[in-house]
Amino acid sequence: MSAFWKDPLVVVDNVERKLAELPIDPAKLPQFARQMAEATCLLRAVGQRQYGSISLLAVLDILLAVDYFLVLEDEVPDSFESGYEDDARKLAAVFAKHRAELKEFQVWHGRNG
Repeated sequence: MSAFWKDPLVVVDNVERKLAELPIDPAKLPQFARQMAEATCLLRAVGQRQYGSISLLAVLDILLAVDYFLVLEDEVPDSFESGYEDDARKLAAVFAKHRAELKEFQVWHGRNG
């Protein structure tokens, strides 16, 4: 938390670093690739204080899903062939739970991004 407090973009930076080393195959997991890109974009906008029209619960749930993504040795290790499927399920659940707020962000991002 202290690293996040000092630099709210530390999570985004770590996601981008992991994706550079172990990218999501958009042919195999297109929804996950899109949702991870959107989550990263949202966390960047929130971290830079450009977007604040979202609940703390939605941001926390996204951070929890992204934190799970950042763990290499989770339920299914990410280096396995199907290693991102568990990560995809967790992020998809967050997107379903906060569908309305994430839609509002998409509209905002489309106008301001």
